[in-house]
Amino acid sequence: MDPHPSLSPYDAVVAWAHRLVTVAMNGRPTPEWVALIDAMIEALHGSPQTGAPHPLAQALARIREEGRVPAKTASVPVMVPSRMGASSATPPPLIGTSPVMQPVYRAIGLILETDITVMLTGSTGTGKDVLARLIHHQSSRRNRPFVTVNCGAIPRELIESELFGYEKGAFTGADGAKMGHFERANQGTIFLDEVGELPLDMQVALLRVLQNREVIRVGGYTPVSLDIRVIAATNRDLTAAVANGSFRSDLYYRLMVYPIRVPDLRERPEDILPLALHFLHRFSAQYRIPFHALSPAAQSHIQAYAWPGNIRELENTMLRALILAQGDIMMPHHMISPLSDPVEGGRTMTPLLPIGRSGREGPVGHDEGVEMTLADIEAQALSQAFQRHGYNVAQTAKALGISRGTFYSKAQKIGLMQAVKRGDSPRTNGDRVPGGRHG
Repeated sequence: MDPHPSLSPYDAVVAWAHRLVTVAMNGRPTPEWVALIDAMIEALHGSPQTGAPHPLAQALARIREEGRVPAKTASVPVMVPSRMGASSATPPPLIGTSPVMQPVYRAIGLILETDITVMLTGSTGTGKDVLARLIHHQSSRRNRPFVTVNCGAIPRELIESELFGYEKGAFTGADGAKMGHFERANQGTIFLDEVGELPLDMQVALLRVLQNREVIRVGGYTPVSLDIRVIAATNRDLTAAVANGSFRSDLYYRLMVYPIRVPDLRERPEDILPLALHFLHRFSAQYRIPFHALSPAAQSHIQAYAWPGNIRELENTMLRALILAQGDIMMPHHMISPLSDPVEGGRTMTPLLPIGRSGREGPVGHDEGVEMTLADIEAQALSQAFQRHGYNVAQTAKALGISRGTFYSKAQKIGLMQAVKRGDSPRTNGDRVPGGRHG
């Protein structure tokens, strides 16, 4: 029975291919699946809209060539593009075939049948929450609660009652007893996201709960036993936090039983395009906006950018691009920066700019070993565009898709106009900067 009845035949093949590729990366495809590889490659050879091969066709061919076909049949998660109406309990799709993700998949595979405490580390937006859900949904607790707690989002004065619950009359307004997140997750998994943001006094309380595996509600006296798995995540350097006294060493060692580092998106360039396409297909279905194809230039643009905001930035950028393209073939100018001003006259603002990365072009003068801030990137883009258009404000603003006033304001902020006025740059005829020398 087709598990994707709402998808077109081509999109259904894409969904199955996503699942097979991801399962193969975990080393557990079944012979029945592999028998379908040739048919899938053929079906993905040409998109109905563009005629271009789907990126997954190459990944499938690589699986076939490497002979990753273990005989063992195993239960695996459904890692396919989301569909409208899917249960919120279903883990999001896990997409990625890059070499840097293989140690992550192997590390997860080793602890699926255990209740060992897991600490996921890595930058914001790398998908730590997706991996936490995957671990839960592949474990023996898969049919039990999965409770996510963003430790950095709870007001300090509410942390204790939110985590551990409270009894009636514990404080003003406590008109009845309430379970905390730990009790709600009993028999299942609790995911403590951004655990490094907990204040020190709450770190003591959390340590006590993890050690004793029981919780006492605020205003109560009776301990409630817990049978629970703990997965934590942080984007902070907890080793440094322990050294400077902002994170307790005893809690650090209690949580760091099985650490897994999640790589930044720029470390996994092979996954950027498949992830982008996944988001575009998902948003197209969710918001009923047609998506036809990414132009070759847009694909190159996406792969050349370093994605400092990681998968979350990629996801949001694809949603903006889908809205701006409105069914047209997606071009680089649809990939606008989140720092852009509101669109003016239907024209988009600052585009995403390639950031230097090994083996790829970046902005002129960018040192491959030096990290650039987003402000640095925008400043360099303005300067290069201004120079490229002969220091003509009107032409530069038009090329960037912004008003002359907006360009002038941005250029003033970075000292670009002052440099021209001092005569640091050649001038050409046109819409000149007041006071600038004419060349």
